[in-house]
Amino acid sequence: RAHLEDSPAMSVDAEPAAAPLPSNPPAVSMEVGERPAPVEVSVPAGYEAAGGDLQIEVSDPHRAGEGMSKRVEYKVTYWSTLPGYTNVSGCVTRRYSDFEWLWKQLRASTDGIIVPSLPQKTLVANDDPTSAAIEARRRHLALFVARIAAHPIMRESKDLRIFLEEQDKASWSERVPWYERGITSDAVRGVSDWFTHTVRLDDSGTAANLVNAAAQGISGVAAAAGGAATAAAAAAGHAKTSPAVNDASPSAPAGDSLPGADSLPGADTPGATGTPADDMPADGIVEDQHFLDVADYVGGLKARLDKLASATSALVKHAQLTGSVLMEFARVVVDLDETEAKAKAVFGTPGGVQWTDAAKLFASTSGPPVAQAAAVTAAFGEPLDGAVALTQACVSACDARRAMVDHYNRLCKQIERLDQKAAAMGVPEPGPRREEKQKLELAASDTRIERTTAMGRYNKCRQHMDHELVWFHEELARTMGAALKDLGGAV
Repeated sequence: RAHLEDSPAMSVDAEPAAAPLPSNPPAVSMEVGERPAPVEVSVPAGYEAAGGDLQIEVSDPHRAGEGMSKRVEYKVTYWSTLPGYTNVSGCVTRRYSDFEWLWKQLRASTDGIIVPSLPQKTLVANDDPTSAAIEARRRHLALFVARIAAHPIMRESKDLRIFLEEQDKASWSERVPWYERGITSDAVRGVSDWFTHTVRLDDSGTAANLVNAAAQGISGVAAAAGGAATAAAAAAGHAKTSPAVNDASPSAPAGDSLPGADSLPGADTPGATGTPADDMPADGIVEDQHFLDVADYVGGLKARLDKLASATSALVKHAQLTGSVLMEFARVVVDLDETEAKAKAVFGTPGGVQWTDAAKLFASTSGPPVAQAAAVTAAFGEPLDGAVALTQACVSACDARRAMVDHYNRLCKQIERLDQKAAAMGVPEPGPRREEKQKLELAASDTRIERTTAMGRYNKCRQHMDHELVWFHEELARTMGAALKDLGGAV
């Protein structure tokens, strides 16, 4: 065994157990400290941004809380010369769900902007701030806030100022309730997604039908749900044939991941691409064909990048497994060598099988596959994960724009129905019917105001996406071009 441990590949001895984490880790210093070099990121061109500078750093992951409230928090430090900030620098501690709150707020308030993605949650809690997983998350969060700080629109967000300056921990309990934190939020989201994706509750009375059917028994529920599924399937079938935009207004599908989509009715229905042509209101809009082509390309690209990421992961696992198998083979050979030494003593013979050379050979050959797996992960795997996250953010932005169009068209149809009902009532005599007509007219007026607001949001979204989509394609080409070049050197 001593000879095998001299091999440059790796030791066959078990790794020493990691030192236990201190029960009361030292508090993180809240001093701002010296300003480091910023994370280099690119930003879309074409925006007119106010002067000033903003840099945000994420550092010092550390444990906080005890028992069920135990979690990892990060020190977030900022330096700013932008207007609106109380101080030119400061620092706070934030946990993952606080970053998630900022992400949701930016999606809801920055129409047409590709809001960077957050690192994915894991179902297995990890409260070791020194682990590789937490360090990887810290790097991803640092890139997340760096992109926001550099973006001409997102850096002006009032929610970003709250995220960076709010020192009152209690206020975050109001912004991010307990059921949206940690593993609990995953369970709640899973139940919510099941209801959202199973039955679509639109403005055609489906929800009411389901409630009525529930009172009639299980068979009625099944019938109502079947009708909802049929309607959803018909809508999805039309998704691939959505026409191009009318000059009057927007029309788009529902999606659950766009900037601003969270605040739109119907935005939780994924997969829709626009209002069917047969149901198009007279003053509604069908999306621009150029945008639909781009959205289809981005959606297909996301699916292909997911497959590439899966294949890359399989390649890395194969190399790691090959290295571990060779090392295990070397361990077995070492055991045989020790047994052979005992056999020489028992039989009193000088010769015997020379297992030592074989053990060294297999131990040395285990190194290259493991090193190759690490090289592929660093050179290609991590940039590929970044490209997947960037593409997902773009898909979400496209879905949100479609949701805005779909919302606008539903408002148009709602106005048409209200106007038709009011017109059918003629000029009623004073009394209940006149009051009813006045209510219809008032509802139509309020809906027109809402439609005007929706049109303003859509127009702003289109302007922003003209810049965002060009930047997305250039950033994707730059990132993956460099990764493919580095991959050639790694393998």
